[in-house]
Amino acid sequence: MKHIGNRTVTQATALDFPAVSQFYGHLTIAKGAHLIAPDLTQIRGWLTVEEDASLTAPQLGRIDGWLVVRGGLLRAPHLTDVTRDVVLHAAGMDTPELLTIGSLTLPRDGAIRLPIKRIMGAMSLAQDSVAQLPALERVEGSITLKERAQAHLPLLGHIGGYADVDETALFAAPRFLS
Repeated sequence: MKHIGNRTVTQATALDFPAVSQFYGHLTIAKGAHLIAPDLTQIRGWLTVEEDASLTAPQLGRIDGWLVVRGGLLRAPHLTDVTRDVVLHAAGMDTPELLTIGSLTLPRDGAIRLPIKRIMGAMSLAQDSVAQLPALERVEGSITLKERAQAHLPLLGHIGGYADVDETALFAAPRFLS
């Protein structure tokens, strides 16, 4: 079943979420809400998981759009790709099969560890953020690291654009740099 339109899930409405397999629109999991969506396989639009919220979607395989996680938790063990921007604010991501994303933005003080292999656009790490991407091989766009940002990219071999790395940042990409 498809759902077309925007929806905000709150603590009060989490149990009323329809048994949809495809969601078209902006799905927001509001602060403090916890949604389990066992049939959801695809989101075409935008997914936002707010602070202290969670989405558990065991069948979700693709987000054809944007993903924003603001201190909440996304559990999607079969999620393989997000086609647009991924913005993570102190995010919890349980996405062991996530291989490809459109772009990656970490705001100030953000910290992530993801299994992604390819970023189709740019990667931007704000001041004091840390990205551990042990499987990342390609960034098709540019990489920007602000003050004291850290990027641990042991397998990175290709940057399609430029690398703008602040002198106080750590860019650990031995394969790319050698």
